[in-house]
Amino acid sequence: MVKKASVVFACFIFLVLFANNIIAPPPKALWYQVDDWEKEVCSKWGGAQSPVQEAVTFGRVFSYGALSATVQGNKFRTPENNYIYDVAYYIDSFAEDTDYEILLVNPARADVFKRVAGGRLAPGAGKAGFETYNLTQDFTHIKLTYTGGHIMSPIMQVK
Repeated sequence: MVKKASVVFACFIFLVLFANNIIAPPPKALWYQVDDWEKEVCSKWGGAQSPVQEAVTFGRVFSYGALSATVQGNKFRTPENNYIYDVAYYIDSFAEDTDYEILLVNPARADVFKRVAGGRLAPGAGKAGFETYNLTQDFTHIKLTYTGGHIMSPIMQVK
């Protein structure tokens, strides 16, 4: 009986030592250096399941080689009749210094807006962010103004 217990104990110790020597693969980093092809895909196809954008560009149209930008947002109505807005944005200038500003707007009420972000970008010094707001105003679009033009992107209503 003692011999059988010794064998079981030895097997247990072996399994513990063996299990401690198994090396798990290192976890993949949540953030990584974005490759050029990824920026190109996002600039051409981002924001929709199919390659269709509801965003409209006014003024100077930017190309992948000069500027890459995206804005998207959604909102839902609270029981208190407020709106919760989630706004995500990314902008990167590759060719020149660029001024930008991101606003929540309703084209029917041009005098009412909420500033999300803004500033000046040097080439290759992009900005990205995610903001959440609890507001009483009913905004319908996100407006990204950049040197020479702007984009209007609709805010999606979450039910």
